[in-house]
Amino acid sequence: MVDKKKVNKSHVVICHVKLAQHNKEFLMQFEREVLKLKEVVDCYHISGDYDYILKIYVSDMEEYREFMVTKLTTIQHIGSTQSAFVIKELKNSTVVAL
Repeated sequence: MVDKKKVNKSHVVICHVKLAQHNKEFLMQFEREVLKLKEVVDCYHISGDYDYILKIYVSDMEEYREFMVTKLTTIQHIGSTQSAFVIKELKNSTVVAL
């Protein structure tokens, strides 16, 4: 596991994304585009009020703003986003219990 502080990516953001419409074309286009974003380390297609949850690593709030303005929100068919900023990471694991 990489130490996010050592690579200057310790600002963790959880971003909920809602698409303008729920059709296969919009879903597929969003998924193709989000896979290209190096800041996004995890992306989940979810049920509920939002369509996707993204986990994003950036260096600071300025970099996150730039990411939102020049990358994420330029993807077509995004209806809305909601961001939550991680205050403290209590557990982050890639281990799956058997």
